[in-house]
Amino acid sequence: MIRVSYGAWYDDVREGLYQMAHRDYPIHETRLSTCWCGSNAFWIETDVGAGAVHRVCLCGLDVPLVDSAEKTGAAPTVWGCECGGESANVGAGFSCRSGGSTIEWVYVATRCAECGAVEPAANWKLGYEPSGYLMEKT
Repeated sequence: MIRVSYGAWYDDVREGLYQMAHRDYPIHETRLSTCWCGSNAFWIETDVGAGAVHRVCLCGLDVPLVDSAEKTGAAPTVWGCECGGESANVGAGFSCRSGGSTIEWVYVATRCAECGAVEPAANWKLGYEPSGYLMEKT
């Protein structure tokens, strides 16, 4: 079971990513989400079964993470923290092969903007080539 940790800073979400990584698919790269407007707090929608996560900035911009835009039939659930917080910092971790050109596994973690709880949001297998460019879609 992944334990929930607490972080005071935006980049503490990386710790949550490393905690959730499977030993067969270690994290080689991480990316933290920042909107074009400069914000790093988002409303999150996840579909764990489909392997899809969208971040919706407080400015209104909806961005599907990694390959989430390609998922059809996704039934998103709106993320919310146990403390009642509704916005979070978001990070993605990537297990790669072929020198980073192929992503094998994607991990997404959140850090509540209210209480700082860092926890896993979703993870899924990718495995098609080339897919390294998807790291920039966070």
